Amino acid sequence: MMISCLLKRITDNMNYRYIKKILMFFLLLTPVFFGMGIVLKYGVNVPFWDDFDLVPLISDKGGISLRTLFSQHNEHRMFFPRIVFIIIGYLTHTHMNMKAYMLFSQMLVAVSYFSLCIFINNIKTKKNKYLMMLLIGFLIYSPVQHENQLWGFQVGFYMVSVFTVLSIYFMHKSVNMREKDFYFLILSLLCAIVSSFSSIHGLLVWFAVDFVYLLHYRKKVFKNIRFIIWNIFAVSSWALYFFNYHKPPGTPSLLSGFRNPKEFIIYILYVVGHPLFTDRYYIFLFGLLTIIVCLILLLIFIRYNNKSDFFPMTLIVFGLMVAVSIAVGRVGFGIQQALSSRYTTFTLSIVIGICLFIFNKRLSFPASKIIITIIILSLSISSYSFLKNEMIQTNEYNNYNLTILINYKDSTNEDLVRLFPNINDINLVQEMEQQGMGPFKNLDKSKKHIINVPIPQDIIGVSVNDIFSNGKQEDILVLNCGIYDPFICLPLQESIDKLSYPILEIKYSNSTAGTIQIFFDYGNGWSQNNSIIKPLINSEKSILRVPILNWNEGTKLVSVRIDPPDGTRFELESILLYGYSSTHKKFVF
Repeated sequence: MMISCLLKRITDNMNYRYIKKILMFFLLLTPVFFGMGIVLKYGVNVPFWDDFDLVPLISDKGGISLRTLFSQHNEHRMFFPRIVFIIIGYLTHTHMNMKAYMLFSQMLVAVSYFSLCIFINNIKTKKNKYLMMLLIGFLIYSPVQHENQLWGFQVGFYMVSVFTVLSIYFMHKSVNMREKDFYFLILSLLCAIVSSFSSIHGLLVWFAVDFVYLLHYRKKVFKNIRFIIWNIFAVSSWALYFFNYHKPPGTPSLLSGFRNPKEFIIYILYVVGHPLFTDRYYIFLFGLLTIIVCLILLLIFIRYNNKSDFFPMTLIVFGLMVAVSIAVGRVGFGIQQALSSRYTTFTLSIVIGICLFIFNKRLSFPASKIIITIIILSLSISSYSFLKNEMIQTNEYNNYNLTILINYKDSTNEDLVRLFPNINDINLVQEMEQQGMGPFKNLDKSKKHIINVPIPQDIIGVSVNDIFSNGKQEDILVLNCGIYDPFICLPLQESIDKLSYPILEIKYSNSTAGTIQIFFDYGNGWSQNNSIIKPLINSEKSILRVPILNWNEGTKLVSVRIDPPDGTRFELESILLYGYSSTHKKFVF
């Protein structure tokens, strides 16, 4: 009886521990689902600026060679990201689905996240590990880097971030292993090479490891076989990277920071302080505080020379080196650029390194770890609410661009330059359309609809006596607009079901320069959120084409309202609505 009770208790305890581990595992997956959710909810399959450089690489006409893979893209040699672009392009059968690249970036982050979790799990103290893992997860998936999360081309930045973490982690394992054990050293070298040839920032992993190695081994470092092998590969990587390298045109001088040291220092503080805050004042203060904390931790590392701190300290040093290098290369563009969310993917390693370093210490006040974790976790989660509007705006901006791209033949140069800075790149769009790449995949041109919008029924701000036909052309409506917000309401005879990539075309003449605002009514009346504002010049026989905004599945377009400039003579010749049947699949693997 006594033995059976004991066995039952042991079984119950085992079941409890098993269930607890399963629950904690799924809890730790929350940040991964969060990152994937950002892409699925706000990501749009539309190429943007640098993305168009992938067209020759991925298209059937593109020839793949080592020279092409190794060629410069601005300051970067994106050898390994280009291979990823090609492989994903063919695996997804979409030949350049930007949303697939975004999801791949988030899967890369998951690899980095789980390597950090393994490090935390190996820390001797058993308290609060899962809380710390969750904190790191929300930090590494923080939406403060939404610009990279919602941009397919930024696979290169994520490859630097992830393979740098892996390289440093494997070197940490190597340092803590037996002297003649080179397994982890080889893995570290391979990851460092991938990082170096993904983006120029990856080259700094060699310096970061060297710096911490010197602090740890000091005078013995030059007798350390790992250090010697590491630096042979470091010199080789740097030499290969800068072989036949050319400074990209249009980039500022690398001496800009020396000419204006004040801006240079502020730029660094902004880059360092951005991972947890969005307000410029708090970014500056957090950047200053972060650097002070880093210096204190560096002194602790030098004083106690603990091998277990090698990983977090190298993460901190790498992040600081990247922040300085970005300031050197970009301060000439102005301080405002330091607030770009692109750089937070790198500088998050500073915050993560600080958290790991503190968590790895046996502090006299154990509660301080919990307090620090809760504070940073709260900041990470709360940042989503502050950045949600920015992600919504990014989504709307990219959906606008998607409509412009699909209707590029009917779009103005003003709209096309939103997609690419050089209007001559229109030939890349033509190639995408011919080969069914990206959003042109499965686009059925036979399902394109052209709908005539009827003559206006309701006109406000214009006297009835001022409405007349123009000579024999009875289809032209001439409006002598007043100065009190005139507008024309165009109710549709039959409500129109949702169309994909809809665009409104207005043929008009206008006597007074100003702005025109167009509203779209989906049955709930007029709303500023469902409107678009465009500048108008003094012109005759012009065409204005604008994307139709926020037309969701299950809704019908009821009417369109046009607000011409105040005090103008506005001649409305015709209004057409273009769009495709909504059966078109926008995202196909």
